[in-house]
Amino acid sequence: MSPADQIVFTTTNGTAALAACHEAAVVMIGCLVNRSAVAVAARAAAVEHQTAVHLVCAGVERQLAEEDLLGAGAILDAAADRFPHDAFDDAAVAALTRFRDARGEQQPGTASNEALAASLADTPGGRRIVALGMHADLPIVAALDSLSTIPILTPQKDRLLPLSS
Repeated sequence: MSPADQIVFTTTNGTAALAACHEAAVVMIGCLVNRSAVAVAARAAAVEHQTAVHLVCAGVERQLAEEDLLGAGAILDAAADRFPHDAFDDAAVAALTRFRDARGEQQPGTASNEALAASLADTPGGRRIVALGMHADLPIVAALDSLSTIPILTPQKDRLLPLSS
């Protein structure tokens, strides 16, 4: 495996979220930077396995984290753009709306990564990043679709491997 193929994944609550998905046919890790790749790959997996797509947010201390909601909404936004006839449940619509509000989108396709970075800075997790002096990381995190690699939990459920789309 080359350094470009390596995945560094740091989490506390994400480990429990991954473990909770042990019965899923495919487990992918998605975020703002790989949202379109995840949306396309998740739909393909759902069609292949004849199942629904479930977005699982890790949260913080067993509570919903605003930044997780924005990430889920970003993936849903990419899915809605590519698969406009797919149906979303109420929770998905709420996440999608929150994401579009966070990036200042008045109509589909009017996104602003700067507005999204500012919205991230205003979340509890974002405020922790700013307090640590890492404010410059927020625009990198908000760079929608800057990566196409998707970490996939292997069938043995003991490691993550990259799936490039």
